[in-house]
This record gives sequence, C-alpha cells and structure tokens, in this order.
Amino acid sequence: MMNSSLPLISIMVPVYNVEKYLRQCLDSIVNQTYSNLEIILIDDGSKDSSGDICDEYAKLDSRIVVIHQENRGLSQTRNVGIAAAKGEYIMFVDSDDWVDREMCFVLLNSLLDNHAEVAMCSYVREYPDRSLPKEIYPTDMLFDNLAFQRRLCGLVGEELANPENLDSCNMMCAKMYPLQATQKIKLVDFKEIGPSEDLMFNFELMTFVSRVVYVNRPMYHYRKVVGSITISYKPHLVSQWETLYQKMQELIDANCLDESYKVALENRKALNILGIGMNYMQENVSFFKKYRNTRQAICQKKKCLKQLSLKYMPMHWKLFYFCAKQRLVLPFCILIVIITKMRGKV
Repeated sequence: MMNSSLPLISIMVPVYNVEKYLRQCLDSIVNQTYSNLEIILIDDGSKDSSGDICDEYAKLDSRIVVIHQENRGLSQTRNVGIAAAKGEYIMFVDSDDWVDREMCFVLLNSLLDNHAEVAMCSYVREYPDRSLPKEIYPTDMLFDNLAFQRRLCGLVGEELANPENLDSCNMMCAKMYPLQATQKIKLVDFKEIGPSEDLMFNFELMTFVSRVVYVNRPMYHYRKVVGSITISYKPHLVSQWETLYQKMQELIDANCLDESYKVALENRKALNILGIGMNYMQENVSFFKKYRNTRQAICQKKKCLKQLSLKYMPMHWKLFYFCAKQRLVLPFCILIVIITKMRGKV
C-alpha cells in the first residue's frame, strides 16, 4: 500500500445495467499504481447482475464502498457520490469505460507540480473495431480558471479551425477535481439540459478553482457503441440546449464575465446547429418534416450564425456552415444526411 499521508483520491463510479463491461472498468481502477484510493460504487437500481458484481469486488478490496439505491439517474447518482466522498480529490469514471493504470498517479503529480486544482488528460474513443485517441491540445497546457471557463463556453478566433473540438473539454471523466470545490455544486438534472450536464458542472466549477492543467496523454478509455442511444433521436434536445444556454448566460452575467464569453456562447449556439440537424435526421418522420424542422432551427439561430466567423475553418466546415449562414436548407440537409451516414459507419 502507498503511504497514507499522500492525498486520498475518491473515485466515483455510477453503475446501471453494465454487467458486460463492469469488471473491465473495476479492474482498471483497483489496479491503479497509485493505491491511496476510496472507490465509491453506486448501484443505481440495476436490473442485471451489476449490483452483485459491485458487492463481489467490495469483499475483495477494502477500499471499495458500495451504495445500492433505487434508480435516480446519472446526475442525482453523481450528487450522491460527491456527498459520500472523503478524499482530498475526486474523479469520475463511467462504469462502461476504463482507465490506464497510471492515470491517478500521473494526474495527481501533474496537478501538484503545476500548483493547479484541476488536472485533465486526453482520452481514447473505443469503438468495437478500433481505438481513436482524441488529442485535445498538441502539448501539455496550463490554464487559469477564466481562460478554461471561456474555452468551455465555446470556441473563438483560431479555435474555430477545429469545430469538432467544441465539446472536447466537457467531460467530468478524465479529470481530477478538488473535492471541496465539487461539493459546492449540484449537478443539473439530465432532464433539464440533456447531455450537457458535464459541461455545466465544469463551467460552474471554474468559479471555485484557479488553475487547470492538461496532460497530453490519452489515459481514459471512452466506450462508443455504434447504434447506441447516444445517436438516437432526442425529442427534447433543442429545449434542453436552450435551458443550458440560459444557465450559462446567467452565470456569465452574475460573474460580470467579459465580452469574449458572450461571443463564445453565441458561437456555441451556431456550431450546435450541426447537432440539431443530425438529431432531426434521426427522427422517424418524412424528409419534408425533417427539412422543415431544420429550416426552423436555422432561422431561429440566424443572429448567431451571422456572427460566426468561417475564416479559420477547413473547407468542409466552411461549406457546411456557409449553407447554414445563407439559409441554404436543402444542401445543408443533404450534408447532414451524408455526415449521419458516415457517423453510422464509424
């Protein structure tokens, strides 16, 4: 065992119906080279054998704490884990993902060496037939809290050369946080802001820390299952994103953040036209209905699309967002169909 005088790291794992993947996840955590860990497994009302697997691992490792509860959803489960944690730092791992054995050690050392409060690393998108590392930045980076918070808000200037990186910093996983800061935040329920709960958590957290260090090493393995719910039609996505924008704007106003945040948020709204279009293409309705919904979304976002700069974008992105800016809805929809089909083959 590692010297207990070293910081205790709480690793929080929400568990729900993942019996197929859970052992790989837990093995990657209990075998960390940094051993001063508290491992909190929250069985969120699993209907399969996931809860039994959690109990099995707890009998073998005294660092594991298991909480069984009725199903409450990811956001509330994470809130329970944050409240239960006792470590100086906390990390989040999704139960169908896994991590490199050195992840805790590397992130903690980087955090301490750089006098930072938050450490993060890049990740690998794990498809059934391939592994695709995601390099967020080409080198290790150090940010003050305002710079990182603005980056979370959206892309500006030369950052728009890579629109696909809009959400690359959002994940709560692949990060190490100070527990005290996370306990000042309650995650917004998934039903309110949909898949953006991680973004809102990190955006708000930057109010309570001063520095973030990025380690350019892919140590978190994010499982991507083709044909999963993540690429199915989400009927509430538009309203959820509108709620997200409103909450982000409220935080910008409350903290008197500068104009760059407002530009970044407007760019986020414009860039999310891609996600809205792809979502409509998943709906089980006629192409005309998909076209009409997409046209309405583009018209509603004409102001932020107008101010979106295409200067630094690669040609394929310029073409796509040029169609959106000019309200060329049919070619825009055709490009969306092509993108959706390509995505389905990944």
